[in-house]
Parts: sequence; structure tokens; C-alpha cells
Amino acid sequence: MANRSVFFSAAFSCLIFLFATACSFPEPRTSPPLLVPTTITSSTATTLAPENFPTSPPETEIGLPPVFSFESTIDRDQPFRSLQHFCRPKQTLDQVNEALWTVVVLQPEQEALKDFGFPPTPSAALSPFIDALNRCGGVSGHLLNLEIVEVAVLTGPSPSLHELQDASCLAASHFLPVVVIDAFGFQNTGTRCAELLSDTVVIAAQGSTPAAGVLLSDAPLDEDLLHETALTVAQWDPSGDAEVMVIAPDQPALADLINRELVEPLRSLGFSLRVVSYACQGGALCSGQAKLAAEAIALHKPTLVLPVLDALSFPPFLRELNLSPVPPPVILSGVGDPLRFIDAALLPPESVVLNFSLPSETSSTLTPFDTLCLRIADQDLDSFNTAQGKAWVKSCAIVRWVARFLDAAGPESTPVERQFAALALGPVDAPGMLPGWFSSDHRGRPEAITLTLLPPLAS
Repeated sequence: MANRSVFFSAAFSCLIFLFATACSFPEPRTSPPLLVPTTITSSTATTLAPENFPTSPPETEIGLPPVFSFESTIDRDQPFRSLQHFCRPKQTLDQVNEALWTVVVLQPEQEALKDFGFPPTPSAALSPFIDALNRCGGVSGHLLNLEIVEVAVLTGPSPSLHELQDASCLAASHFLPVVVIDAFGFQNTGTRCAELLSDTVVIAAQGSTPAAGVLLSDAPLDEDLLHETALTVAQWDPSGDAEVMVIAPDQPALADLINRELVEPLRSLGFSLRVVSYACQGGALCSGQAKLAAEAIALHKPTLVLPVLDALSFPPFLRELNLSPVPPPVILSGVGDPLRFIDAALLPPESVVLNFSLPSETSSTLTPFDTLCLRIADQDLDSFNTAQGKAWVKSCAIVRWVARFLDAAGPESTPVERQFAALALGPVDAPGMLPGWFSSDHRGRPEAITLTLLPPLAS
């Protein structure tokens, strides 16, 4: 069966960030009214089979005006926007300020993750691009210094994950960083650091809107993905007859987000909804709960399961479903992009699994930006469509964003000026050269996300 996908708008609105200064950003909307493409259709049947899924993308992209040409908005003559050179020197080395600007990367404990098959560590993937900037004379007269702070990922109830995250964020603050990069985005560490380091720009692979500070997410914000999930379920079954089960981790901030953006909207539409708590005992890896979740599915036989699990906790859940004698339900996933490192062989036989993902994750086209980044990292161009190749290009893009907002803020900029510069980045480069941008009311980069039917039924 051929892949079926639908493109949704990523013209998402974000929450307010107030500073201790007189500066403020636009008022928030707690539940953004996302635009749904008019070509989406739904069956009134309660069985969510592949035939019910939309088979064509919307006729026009939603989120930007139809006349908007993404590539034409990027001035390739600027120092950090060229497709031929990673950077162009604006000053000679003898003009470089003696004060280094520090970039802190939050890196998961490598020993704990060695068996998970993750791509290059954040520090390794960022280093060649930081070095390339320094060979150009740095940014705004400052050379960049890369520091690493390890973040606990696999932990138990004491100390809790949040206590260890707080310790990592405070350790990062000791370096007085101009930016903190959370390249994996596990369990919203970047969001927590944005709240604790409220005058520092934080860039994360994925996150949710912090209560304070500025976070830019390479993926749509968690609340927007949850909102899209609710919209998708409502499109499939407008009658609200489907039996829906939500697998929800017990981390307080995430649990509140799931309730507000997913559970309550679906209940208000009349869905029969059962929430199964996926207790993590204060940690990030919740594998001990996988069997209980699979047993709950076998007992209640829901039509649709919405597991809000990340890339660490999702594999054990799939393994338990594989062992279940009950035919698997339709699974709709995507918050935390849990399938980005998962082999399709893990998916239950004859399963229907859909995943929200960035189009770049499935792109098979080598673009000029991909080529530039892989050459800087001294990687084989044939690797561009592998998880490792995409990790190099994503790191390359992040470093260019950092260079751009630091350059725009200026050599003597204050932390708040750097935050405003980050929120004024506008269109940015990304893997696959897919459209995306940052602004004060659009802090999740992508213009669009894709809902994809995964193997085995997708093949």
C-alpha cells in the first residue's frame, strides 16, 4: 500500500515571554486556532482504517501567503547564509575580541545511551561547524567556545529527572553562555533551561513553550503537535464514536500539557476517552510500564491509541505490543518524534502506525545546503539520507542560526538584545532546505509537518 500523508500548517502561535526589563513580547493564545486544509476528508465509520486517511495534500500551502517564495527571502550574500561557503569573514583575526562567546551544548549521558543506537553526540556534531566559524574570525568579533554539560536521561525516583535537569541547567549557567543548545530534546530539558536561564537563548530539537525565557524549537512545539493530534482524530471520526486511549507519561508539566491540548479537546467533542498513566517514577525511561500499557490495550480494545512517548520509551512499548495476542489498534504518534531512531521491524505485524514528522526526515534529495554541511563535517555525501547524515546537517543549521542572531545583535549586545535578535531570524536554513522560520509568534521552526503511514502497511 502506498504511503499516504497530509500536510498541516505550522503557523503556530506561542506564549508570552516577559523579562525583568520593560521589554515584552506579544500576548499568547493558549490554544492556537490551527487552520485545517479543506481537502481533508473523514469517514463517519468508527473503524479507522487506512482508507479513511487523506490521500492528497492541500492544493495550496497554509501558513504563508501563496506568493511567498521561501528561498527568495534568504539573502545568500550575507556572511552566514551562503550555499557556497559556510561563513564569510567580516573581520581579520587581529580584530577579534579577546572575550570568547560560549556555546553550551546539553549532551545526554553517553554511557547510558550507548545501546540505543543514537546518531553522533551533540558535541561531536557541532564541533566542526563551531571550528568553521572561528576560522572565519568568529561572530561579531568574538570567537566561539563550545562547552559540554551532561544531562541525566536514565534515572530513578531520587534524585528525580527534574532535579537533575535543574542541576544541568545551573551548570550551564556558570559558563555565561550566549546560547544553550539541547540537541536531543529529551524530556523537555531545553524548556526547563529556558525557564531557569530566562535571559539566555535556548535552541532545542523539540520542546514546549517555557513559562519564562526564549526557546526556539527545531520541531513544532509539543503543544502544537498535541493540538494537531486532536484535530486529526476529529477529522477521522467527526461523530466522536471511536474508543480512544491516551498513553500519558506522569511527568507533571507534560501531563498538564496532554490534558489541556489533547484530552480535554477530545472529551469536549464527545469521544470516549481512557487515559493510561505511563508512570516513569521521576525518570526518563519508562520501559517498566510498557507491559502494563499493552495489557490495558488488550483489555479495553480501543479503536485508536495515542501514545505520548519519546524515542526512549516508545521502543519497549512497541515490543510489548508485538507480544500481545490482541490485534494492534491504530496508533497515532509523533510528540517527541519517537520513531526517528526506531527500526520498522519493531512495529507490530499488520499494524497501522501513523507518525507526525518533519518532511526532511523522509527526504531523499541531496540539496546544496546538505552538501555544504556534509563537506564541512568531512562526511561522505552518500550519508545524507541516514540518521547520522541528517544529524550532521541539523547541527550545521543550528550553528548557522546562532551565528546569524549573534551577528545581528552586535559585538556588545546584551542578553535581551540577543533574544530579540533570535526572535527576528525569519526564514532559516534546515536539512532538505525545507521552509521554516522563527519569529516572536512562531518559535517552532517548520512551516509544515507530515502525517505518514509507516511500515508494514505502508509498503
